[in-house]
Amino acid sequence: MTINCEACGKEMQDGWKACPFCGGVLQLARPCDCGSGQNYTERFGGLELEMVWIPAGRFNMGSPEDDEHAFDREHPLHSVTLDGYWMGKFAVTNAQFRRFRPDHYSGEWVGNDLNGDGQPVVMVSWDDTAAFCEWLTRGSSHDYRLPSEAQWEYACRAGTTTPWHWGDEEETHCYANIADQALKSATQGNKDFDAWIFSNGNDGFVVTSPVGRFCPNAFGLYDMSGNVLEWCRDWHHDSYGGAPTDGSAWLSPKTENRMLRGGNWHFGPRYCRSAYRTDRDTGTRLTYGGFRVVR
Repeated sequence: MTINCEACGKEMQDGWKACPFCGGVLQLARPCDCGSGQNYTERFGGLELEMVWIPAGRFNMGSPEDDEHAFDREHPLHSVTLDGYWMGKFAVTNAQFRRFRPDHYSGEWVGNDLNGDGQPVVMVSWDDTAAFCEWLTRGSSHDYRLPSEAQWEYACRAGTTTPWHWGDEEETHCYANIADQALKSATQGNKDFDAWIFSNGNDGFVVTSPVGRFCPNAFGLYDMSGNVLEWCRDWHHDSYGGAPTDGSAWLSPKTENRMLRGGNWHFGPRYCRSAYRTDRDTGTRLTYGGFRVVR
């Protein structure tokens, strides 16, 4: 179903909260689990991967200068225009990744299992995720890859301009698996967490949850703002000065690290904002780092 923005007249898929072209506020016609309405499932070698269509549009990437939550690397705020693309409805799970690498073990964290079939795969480096994409591309005849930072943030925001895709409030236990009272209870007495900032909610998960347990955004994508950080194709840059404006990955010049986006079970609300970005070496494996794919 398509609708037209009353402010600029542009046509788009129903489900937006704000017009991706002019920023005008729209009425969300469908409930929160709607998405764009165009999905398909990639089937290959016993793997089933649900994909969601992300419609073309334009958005402001990054954080405004007056955002009290922002880090310097989220500036300057800049306009990006993207073509439509397909994106994984969920982060890649342990079961899906083991179709590619049967012996992969995501491990545990202080006795809490990270290796369940339905949990997002973790302890995967950027190199591991790129190899998965190459394997999937060869087997499916579709060009699968990691998202660019712009594709990731555009999909996460799903038409919103607020710090979090659900609004201005930090409380997240209905929307994202982040560091909350469940993790706080599990780390009592651990001095490493004495200065940790925890959300006031309690989602019941100390570490990663199975994918899809929280409310999706307006595109129908799950866990974009929590559960695990997600690798992107872009090389690390300290700011958005000189960043591409067409949605492509920032691949030149090469730097030492690649980018990760999204919140995760280990960190608090400030780190699950739509604009939050961080980086690691391509060989780094994290107990809170995974990925999803685009094509």
